[in-house]
Amino acid sequence: MRTTMLACLAAIAASLPAQSFYIPTNTPSTGTNNVFPFGTSTMRYQALIRVTELNSTPALITGFGLAAGSTAVCSYGPVTMKMAHLASPTLSTTFDVNLAAGAVTTMDVPAFVWPVTASVWNDIDLQTPFVYNGVDNLVVEFLVTQGTLGTALKRDATNQRVYLGSYAGQLVGTNGGNTAFKMRVITGDATLARFGRGCAGSNSLTPNLTLTGSSQIGQTFTSDLSNALPNALCFVALGFSSALPFPIDLSVYGMTGCWAYVSAVATLLTIADGAGAASTSTTLPNDPGLVGLVIYSQYAPLDAGAPGGLTTSNYGRALVGN
Repeated sequence: MRTTMLACLAAIAASLPAQSFYIPTNTPSTGTNNVFPFGTSTMRYQALIRVTELNSTPALITGFGLAAGSTAVCSYGPVTMKMAHLASPTLSTTFDVNLAAGAVTTMDVPAFVWPVTASVWNDIDLQTPFVYNGVDNLVVEFLVTQGTLGTALKRDATNQRVYLGSYAGQLVGTNGGNTAFKMRVITGDATLARFGRGCAGSNSLTPNLTLTGSSQIGQTFTSDLSNALPNALCFVALGFSSALPFPIDLSVYGMTGCWAYVSAVATLLTIADGAGAASTSTTLPNDPGLVGLVIYSQYAPLDAGAPGGLTTSNYGRALVGN
């Protein structure tokens, strides 16, 4: 069932050009820094995107980005994201009214760790694509539980927001006027992003995954690992989903502080070099049917001195695009 759905969605995406829509503009370094909703207390937050800002065209939304005001590794409790069509030109202050057309949960992470870089677009881990009808406006909702560290986001006086801090199930929020965060809606472009955190090994270093190259069709991207033990045998998990029940806390298996983030469909083996570095390359066929596919990767280096005998890295998300 899931394979069939992914194939159908990819077929829709392949028929569309490489494109991102920037609301209001592709200027992630400008605007006012604001802590809503990723830098404050638990908050339910909704933003409105007008149909004209999406070119009044049906599209498969495969990615979503926000512009951070600072560079940080942000850590939260549960974070959920929803999208819904809205015929009304304005948001109601009653949250569920804005989602009444049928909201799709596009991200649901019980413990979200989000590395962000200031003044650029930073992807959210959009786990489920949204089929946009090209007729209605679009509502984007985040429910964020604040953790140890958050970030300010760039906002502009263009799009409406409705929000409520210290959210605990209340029906009504505050109309914040046209001061929503700046947004990137991805409908065909290729992007690379990282999420999550690793757990330290016996060398007191935390395995770290980075992504290089390009996830455009016909191109190659590489999952690079650093901070493993020298010459360590490393497992590489590759999959198409990071959705529930992931991430899985591996502490119950004796691997304290380690997480499994990827629903693996393939596990590869590689050997780190003398500096504890390794690389795994993925070459994408020049096949438009792959557009919209997401490929996740995570390393698990063996480490006899670590609890449970191995460590884990953060994880990467490669969104395949034109």
